[in-house]
Amino acid sequence: MKKTLLLVSISFIVLYISSCTFDKGEVPPPSFKCDPTVHFQPTIDSIVVTSCMPPHGGSGCHESGSTNGDYTSYAGLKAKVDNGKLMEQVVTLKLMPQGATLPQADIDRIHCWIIQGGLNN
Repeated sequence: MKKTLLLVSISFIVLYISSCTFDKGEVPPPSFKCDPTVHFQPTIDSIVVTSCMPPHGGSGCHESGSTNGDYTSYAGLKAKVDNGKLMEQVVTLKLMPQGATLPQADIDRIHCWIIQGGLNN
């Protein structure tokens, strides 16, 4: 009886653990109407330059070669779009930029750009 109970318990634990996933899931739609003309150039790039790059007021956390992500190019920013970190840090948690407050209109533009595919347009 003890062996059967142990076997059932172990089976339950294995099934429980294997049912867990770490998928990012779907990006939630915004609670506002997205502007279909949000483009990387000049809109998103301008927000990034003024918010993330010195001497425009940014802390320099995303300069060329940064371990936090290089936002000096589209490719560096797109990597953060693709892994979900830009959405998480800027739109969901509103932790970026560090030490500053990004206007809600800029957060909304970034949100729209991400859900529109984060295109280099």
